[in-house]
Formats: sequence, C-alpha cells, structure tokens
Amino acid sequence: MFDLGARLFLLALLLTPPLPWLERVPLLIVASAGLLLPELLRSKWLWTALLALLALPLVGNWPFSDNHDYLKAFFALAALCALATPIPDRSLATSARWLIGLAFAFAWLWKAALSPDFVDGRFFRVTLQSDGRFENLAVLAGGSNYEQWEANDLRLDQILRDAPDPDEAPLHEPPGNRPLAAWLTGLTLISEFAVALTFLWPLGRGPSRARHWVLLAFAAGTYSIATVRGFGWVLVALGVSQCEPGSPRTRLAYLGTFALIGIYHAVPWTSWLVEHFGLGG
Repeated sequence: MFDLGARLFLLALLLTPPLPWLERVPLLIVASAGLLLPELLRSKWLWTALLALLALPLVGNWPFSDNHDYLKAFFALAALCALATPIPDRSLATSARWLIGLAFAFAWLWKAALSPDFVDGRFFRVTLQSDGRFENLAVLAGGSNYEQWEANDLRLDQILRDAPDPDEAPLHEPPGNRPLAAWLTGLTLISEFAVALTFLWPLGRGPSRARHWVLLAFAAGTYSIATVRGFGWVLVALGVSQCEPGSPRTRLAYLGTFALIGIYHAVPWTSWLVEHFGLGG
C-alpha cells in the first residue's frame, strides 16, 4: 500500500504546513506535485526533496521541533529507502511498522519509567488547568468552569514569569481534576503500551493480528481531545501503508479515521456539549 500511504502523507503535509513561509511554500509545491502527478509519487527525486525540506528545519529549530515533525521526516526517509528496493510496498510496510512500534515504545518508556511526574498524575493535573486543548474536557469532566480555568491559566503564567517558591500551591484545583487526571494517565499508559506491543510483536502471531484496530482506536480516541491532527494523520499514513491488498475494510477504516481527525479539529464538539447540555458547570 505504498501509493495510498504516500498520498495520505502528502495530503497531511498540505493540510498542516509549517508556519514560516520559507519552509511552507517549497513543501506545498513538492507535496502538490506528488498528489497531482501520479508518475511522481514513486519518484526518488520527489522523496529526496521532501526529506530535505522536512529534515533541515529539525536542525535549524533544534531542540524545539514537535515530535511529529521528526516522524514526518522519518516517513519521507522510509519512502525513499523503499523506492531503492525491488519491493517498495513491502519495504515501506516494514519500516512503517517499526516506526510506529518504536515511537510508541519510547513514548511509553519515557512516561512510565523516566517521568515520575507523569505516573503520579501531576502532568495531567497541570495540563487540564493550563492547556487550551483540554479546557473543555476539564469543564465537562473535571468539575471546573471556564472562569476558574482562565484564572488558573493566568496564575500559571504569573508563576512562570516570577519563579515563586516551588512549595507554594497557587492553583485552585477542582475536586474532579485528580480522578480525571488519574484516568487519563492510566488510559495513556495502557493505550501506548498496547500500540507498541501489537506493532513490535512478530507479524501474523498473537497480538500483532490486532495492530491496525488498536492503532485506529488510539487515533480515534486520542485526537478527539488532543486535536494534534498532524500527528494523527502521519500515524494513519504509516498504518495504512501496512495494509494487505485484500483488506478493503481496514483501508476504509483508516480513510475514515483520517477524515474523523480532521472533523475533530474543525468541529468544537466539546464546546457544543457544554453549551447545549449545560455539562461541566
């Protein structure tokens, strides 16, 4: 499924271009050419250009690039390497499986073993009170309200500027924040472990048979709240690249999930729930 995975990847680049125009314009031109001219889709020159355009900003922005920007560059490298083999579809499928498996394995290792502030729930306790992507969830399920959330957000900005005593407890934490943070922490650790396990397990055996559906469930659930569509779309492109020719339902599920991630980003469904049903206080 080299062609389908490559097209979804190019579409993701078009829909989530970088902000600086010197990076954005060349990437849009090359990605558009790959989508509009089918003969270029398997061109080594196109993927070499994409790799350069995606990798160079990682060097210039070090160490501030988003993690999915690295994954984009790795996808371009995997596609270029696949085209250097006589079996590009199988080669890209193998690389995509390892990219997903290792990315999630390292993400799980960082959270579960190297970050005590994640395991004990502190990460999500602060995130639910300071990250705008989680504001509606904090209101819906954390016992907060918008006025309280904005006050905490302003207070956190003040803390970062003034560097107060770390033992001070300046944020007002609603009663539902801790259990919600604990639930999100556990769900994140379980789901990331499941994705890593199913993709790194030997193909055709045990958990590996469920890898597509585990990844699809992760993408459909995670990006309904954390609407990082660029990351979600690259994961979908990597996943669909591994589909066998005789699996139309799996390909259709990936295409539907690709569209769903875009809908999550475009439709403020959590705000709609608060507004129309009065949830969250």
